[in-house]
Amino acid sequence: MLRLRTPEGQLLPLLSGLRGLAVDARSGNLPASLLSYAHQTSLGVPVIPATDMRTEDFALIARQWPAVAAAVDRWPGAVIADLGRLQEDSSAGPVAAASRIVLLIARCTPEGLYHLRERAGALVARLGQGVHGRSPLAVAIICSARQRSTRLREVKELLAAEASTSTIPVAGWIAEDERSVQALRDGQLTKKLLGGDLLASARELTQTLVAWWPPTDPATAQAPPSQAPIAQATRGGPRMDVGGWSQ
Repeated sequence: MLRLRTPEGQLLPLLSGLRGLAVDARSGNLPASLLSYAHQTSLGVPVIPATDMRTEDFALIARQWPAVAAAVDRWPGAVIADLGRLQEDSSAGPVAAASRIVLLIARCTPEGLYHLRERAGALVARLGQGVHGRSPLAVAIICSARQRSTRLREVKELLAAEASTSTIPVAGWIAEDERSVQALRDGQLTKKLLGGDLLASARELTQTLVAWWPPTDPATAQAPPSQAPIAQATRGGPRMDVGGWSQ
């Protein structure tokens, strides 16, 4: 578990801003900015935590996810949401459906690749067409820097082998970098973290995703490999700058 720290170096309190957001979204009493539910962190990224919530707690607010998705849609900022495993019965489905990008992350193990193919096929049908007239679904893998070229090729071949997943683009990789992970856990922006493979791979991945799904003008989007040309976004369609990721 990654538990971030405040700008003063203290661990974030075990409080759930997510629960408050869900309750207020249901009642229609949301403030103008979602930042009122967030905690500032030592990494410079405000976070809406759910650190004290159990599985049954998420089930209790399941019906509020459509209202949460609508609330985020109205907010002009960018949101990155951890949607968990995002299985067929996941209550976070409305948030995924409203997202500009849904990033499916997998480890390059036999079990991880099996679940990737299974979940990708289900999600591409479930999510349908996104803001730019194509599915918002993309894939990223977790692997070592030394193996990234081989692993990326293997995953592309895996997805291409099935008709249901052949149009899903592989956006990039996230490095297995234990030193950088430990620095993140400590909530410190160290030189090792800033210069490590983890942030380098994340930066490269982000640049690819933003090029494919730009946050402003859909006409500037680059088509991911093996996908059809981009259709013009539907007038009045979702404008939410949201990216969800699922493992």
